[in-house]
Amino acid sequence: GRAGRWEAAEGVMADMRADGMKVDTVAYNTLLQALARSRQIERAEGLLDTVFASGMKLTLVTFNMLLAMYGKAGQWERAAEGFGAMTQYQLQPDEVTFNCVIDAMAKGGQWRRAEAYLARMCRLGGPRPSVVTLTALVDALGKGGQWERAEKVLRQMSDEFGVEPNAITFTTAMDAMAKGLQWQKAEELMEEMLRRGLQPNFITYNTLMNAYGRCGQVDKAQELLGRMRENGVEPNMVTYTSLIDACIKDGQIQLAGSTLRQMISAGLKPDPSWYSAVFNAVSRQSGAAGSMFSNSEYFKGTDAGRPRLPS
Repeated sequence: GRAGRWEAAEGVMADMRADGMKVDTVAYNTLLQALARSRQIERAEGLLDTVFASGMKLTLVTFNMLLAMYGKAGQWERAAEGFGAMTQYQLQPDEVTFNCVIDAMAKGGQWRRAEAYLARMCRLGGPRPSVVTLTALVDALGKGGQWERAEKVLRQMSDEFGVEPNAITFTTAMDAMAKGLQWQKAEELMEEMLRRGLQPNFITYNTLMNAYGRCGQVDKAQELLGRMRENGVEPNMVTYTSLIDACIKDGQIQLAGSTLRQMISAGLKPDPSWYSAVFNAVSRQSGAAGSMFSNSEYFKGTDAGRPRLPS
């Protein structure tokens, strides 16, 4: 596994030191890459201090892996620092570098910085933005609540960048529309995706279902559930949660309850925190209806020991 790889690399380095061998740049880069892949942030940063103090060079591959590590950990500030540190090594960022740093900005909710990195990439005249780069920017904009900007980037992809959006791009753009409560636009993107011959997967369907759920579009959500089954896509907990969300937002508490029973009969088992979240949503949306929902026939006899909602 990943843990085994970085531990093995650390062991090799310890053996080299014990034998009086000089630990060279290749060894440090190899260990840093193993730590980054395994998301061993503290160990990687401790080793980085050693590398910086010794004046050894880091390779572009190592920097890219470190940026990816920071991005996955939600540490956008560290990713930005790492990007900046490349200049002291006279390293030119490549497409992967920009993909990693823009993705880190997306995960950190820094959409303005993500846009700035793309602008810098275009100014450099080096690597051109790829579908991965632009999809990461769409993700950043969606997470930042900038659905209009996300839509604009999607439209610019072929016209300005000569890049064709793929299924992941469309799904990411649909998520931006869902977060912006633009269910019609999410629906249009699904239709456009199908026209282009791109196949939606369960994440795409769940993303559209989420848009319907957030906007209380019960009929649309139920219709989509049917389409999923017709296309051999098995609804999961996320699917049913969005459908229940749609029912609650539309005030259809009994339908929410029957959907819950349907979900449980499909073998999906919500945990207590899920029940609490649903109960709170019902209470916020429907006031006293929340108590009715928690004590209704839909909750009785679901399973022995099934968590009960407070009434």
